[in-house]
Amino acid sequence: MHGDFAYDMFLRNDNAKSSPQLEVMVWAGYTSQPIGSLQTSKAITVNGVAYDLWYGNNSAAGYFVYSFVPNGQKKTTLPSGSSSVDMMKFFNYLKGKANFNISMYLDVVEAGCEVSFGGGTISSTGYSCTAN
Repeated sequence: MHGDFAYDMFLRNDNAKSSPQLEVMVWAGYTSQPIGSLQTSKAITVNGVAYDLWYGNNSAAGYFVYSFVPNGQKKTTLPSGSSSVDMMKFFNYLKGKANFNISMYLDVVEAGCEVSFGGGTISSTGYSCTAN
């Protein structure tokens, strides 16, 4: 089984609780390729992990996506593990970038695994989110 684990934050320019206008993804592990193209290698280091910045338009969903993926850590399969990160570090990095504004509304937060191909079982526990 091949898959990805990521935190997904969907943002909007207003509080309409409607379709996302921007997605920011922070990948803890991955076997596939993020949407768009690699823009900056080792763009930011958080908790000792250097993240590459990918971005592009998710035309199927209708919004732009920023993806932070661990540099040089693409795997053929995902092992077990855990991840805990301060998302504000990624949001602060995006200040001044196209399609992002620090005053955007955080509409939806998701975390989890998605199978990119193959078969198997995924078990996950312990998701939490604290907003300040």
